[in-house]
Amino acid sequence: MEVKCLSPWPVALQGSSLNLAKLVKFADEESLSQLTDVSLKQNDCAVEFRCLLSSGQTPSEIDIGSYSIEWRRVQNGAAVPFASTTVSLPTVEAEPIPLSLHVDMPAYGHMKAVLPLTYLLHNQTPFVQDMEIAMESSEAFMLSGHKQLFFRILPDSQHILRYNLFPLFPGYVTLPRLRVNMVRYSGVLDQLSSVVPTHIFIKPFEKKVSA
Repeated sequence: MEVKCLSPWPVALQGSSLNLAKLVKFADEESLSQLTDVSLKQNDCAVEFRCLLSSGQTPSEIDIGSYSIEWRRVQNGAAVPFASTTVSLPTVEAEPIPLSLHVDMPAYGHMKAVLPLTYLLHNQTPFVQDMEIAMESSEAFMLSGHKQLFFRILPDSQHILRYNLFPLFPGYVTLPRLRVNMVRYSGVLDQLSSVVPTHIFIKPFEKKVSA
């Protein structure tokens, strides 16, 4: 959400809240306002992000809910009471994804030190899914783990893939690419590639300075 101040007088924000519809929930258990005690001058913008999840079987278009913000004008130091403004949020198109993929890896690696890489696959369908995975090689790493694997995931269950990478070059290097295929949903997982990290920074050896 983006809030822009169009008033010639400064505006103080007390906070904001997102009133979600029934089919939407927060990704985190606790979602606090990111605009608490924020002041805006004319043409200033404030932006806050919330991660939302659709719950259960959802229609193609989802009503998110409404957004409320408490604000007041700051003029000549006068204590003006806070006003509350609520706007309805637009509907969004939702496409169900049968599989979710979470990647756990360090923010960076070190030369010739083991870099752990974990993939967590979650079957979000009510059916047993036959899976095929293939891990492509990369010139920047030596790889320990399954390069090709066939397995099944039970409904609403998870499968963990663990790899150990051994960096060979420093700098911003390309990670080995994991290809995932669901036999029942062949070709629908291409959109998962956008959430999988493709590069990582590898720190070079530290140069020792002799006294």
